[in-house]
Amino acid sequence: MKEFSESHDDPFVLHLAALAVLDDRGAVAGWSRRAEELLGHPGTAVIGRPAFEVFVDPRDRPAVREEGAARRDLPPGRTTAAAPRPLA
Repeated sequence: MKEFSESHDDPFVLHLAALAVLDDRGAVAGWSRRAEELLGHPGTAVIGRPAFEVFVDPRDRPAVREEGAARRDLPPGRTTAAAPRPLA
């Protein structure tokens, strides 16, 4: 487990993180300055938009929608439609 620090030498320091906060509908509710710098979208352009539109390349959206639909039909705890393999 990685413990977070505030050391300027730590590449995972929290104040350097790009953060997006999503609401219960999956819409962007918060956007950090670092997210703006890293992804090139100002907060005013993404807040209120579905995260799907912000983070998924338009060319990949059909495949992501299809995968999402397949996963919605899975029983709780399953992450793939393939039958689980027994542990060795």
